Amino acid sequence: MNTTELLDVANDALSAEGVTPAGPQMPLSTVDLVTRWSVAVALEKATNHRAPDTTIDAATTLGDLLALYATPDDVAADAPAEGPLSADAIRQALGL
Repeated sequence: MNTTELLDVANDALSAEGVTPAGPQMPLSTVDLVTRWSVAVALEKATNHRAPDTTIDAATTLGDLLALYATPDDVAADAPAEGPLSADAIRQALGL
């Protein structure tokens, strides 16, 4: 699942909670804990991957949550085929 698809899953969860869909830079401080966890659970179901509760709690932006569920292959699929990805390229692909 590429980062665009992860963002779609997150935005569907936000919409279900009555929150306007947003981009990766959205501060999670603008939503309540139930909404944060609704997004995390939706991402877990979509990716079949569980992130540690502490990392979900530590996320400060929607992009931080997306990064917990994106694999290097997901990020690479979004990046131009120019060779190995740097940490900066991964952050950029995730919109961080």
